[in-house]
Amino acid sequence: MRGLRDCHAYLWGLLTYSVISTAYAADHSIASFTLINADSNQAIAGYDPIPNNAILNVQTLPSQNLNIRVNTKPSKVGSVELWLDSNGARVENGAPYALFSDNNGNYFGKSIDIGAHTVSAIAYTQSSGKGSASATKSVNFTVINEDPTAKKTAASTIDRLTLINADTDQVIGKLTEGLVIDLAKMGTQKISIDAQFEKNTGSVVFEWTVNGHTHKHIENAAPYAIAGNSGSDYYAWDYAVGTYFLKVTQYRDRQGSGPILMQETTHFSIENSSSQGTVTPSTFKDDVDLVVSNILFFPADLPLNQELPQNTVIPRVGENVKAVALVSNLGTAATPGSFVVRWSYNGRTNDVTHPALGAGETSTASAIRYNWNPSAAGTHTFTYTLDVQGQIVETSESNNSTTVTVQVQENINRVNLYTLTPGVANVGAQVMASGLGFTAQDNAVYLDGKHIDTATSQNGVSLVFRLQGRPPCPFGYMCIPEDIFVSPGIHSIQIRNANGQSNNLNLEVTESIDRRP
Repeated sequence: MRGLRDCHAYLWGLLTYSVISTAYAADHSIASFTLINADSNQAIAGYDPIPNNAILNVQTLPSQNLNIRVNTKPSKVGSVELWLDSNGARVENGAPYALFSDNNGNYFGKSIDIGAHTVSAIAYTQSSGKGSASATKSVNFTVINEDPTAKKTAASTIDRLTLINADTDQVIGKLTEGLVIDLAKMGTQKISIDAQFEKNTGSVVFEWTVNGHTHKHIENAAPYAIAGNSGSDYYAWDYAVGTYFLKVTQYRDRQGSGPILMQETTHFSIENSSSQGTVTPSTFKDDVDLVVSNILFFPADLPLNQELPQNTVIPRVGENVKAVALVSNLGTAATPGSFVVRWSYNGRTNDVTHPALGAGETSTASAIRYNWNPSAAGTHTFTYTLDVQGQIVETSESNNSTTVTVQVQENINRVNLYTLTPGVANVGAQVMASGLGFTAQDNAVYLDGKHIDTATSQNGVSLVFRLQGRPPCPFGYMCIPEDIFVSPGIHSIQIRNANGQSNNLNLEVTESIDRRP
């Protein structure tokens, strides 16, 4: 009987257990990001904090088992939403706020793919991404795999980089290491730099530093010119007088992504020995680079300033979805004001105004979202274009538009699981699931294929279930069966009802609590 009473006490504690959200001061922000060696749980020297546009060479790092910590101000906030590139965001409710999570300061590690990346974060005053949100902060970095002892010859750089007269589109000469470009002797104030790479190049990224400022331009098609071009017509480069460090990187894929195929660096200077009859070069008053990288489809009720769901939606006839354009300002300066963007859907256009976008900022404005209820199955085309009226001066105009095609399926009776809130929970906690196709009664919740709860839904798009489970039962106790034991780690959640079974979403369980007296 004592075992039975103990079990009843445990069940009562389990049913009355709840998660309390702690509120923090409204003065909160993201301060910086730190690269962590997940083997030693220590910050990696030189990357605490990670400088913007940092280069991470896997051959010189102490480990490839990495994590990234978000540093907040104050050091503890309600929660932090963080994400890498355009991957789905996750929420950390307790410090340290780690990109790949942790267990009480023991960081979980992953290798980060070779190529260009952006890590971003938002701080909230309450747990689970609730309460007042801070501004989004991001940092860009590039992962490379290069032998640090290998020496590049000057001939290699000379062979690939060419100085161009942008007035005549003719070659002036090779851009040699240590070259002094005297504008007074050039016969033109309009110049460009061309990089020669093989035809299998996906993109070329120009990054240059002058007078303490770093600038970037991406080219996705040959000729690869530092200021862009229209066919063989080279655009004039917005240069400044000073000493330059130029890095040119060849990538396999578009938009500076995928493996790095080759990288060249060189130093040179631009001067003007005579001011008579010449035009003063620009001082980079505009260093904005707007980019739209993709269009994805999500639940129609997805709020602004919220983490994107783990899974995108398969659009179906008659179901409301939301097309979301992934938009960022990769430049080091904010846009001088708002600008017009254009949604094009199956040839029909809709122009809307996008608010100003800060340096390094990723957009959450309503202008990047398009509400859609497809009326017919088949192939549909979406295009999103930035700054269609040419209001913003940019370092690159070649990355302002993206087109995607999506296959709309016939509407069938099915269940879709979109989000789990919170994404990290303890045994006994309540979790809210959002999606489509939930029934009023008998929504069975499965964890790793095992039935753990049955929930109701009043609106068909959300329900609440409890993470019922406990450690294995000792001999002599009458307890919940061991087949619903929930251990710490990543688990798969699925909803099953009369409409069918949903897709699987991952839920992180942080600890398993034994509440026996």
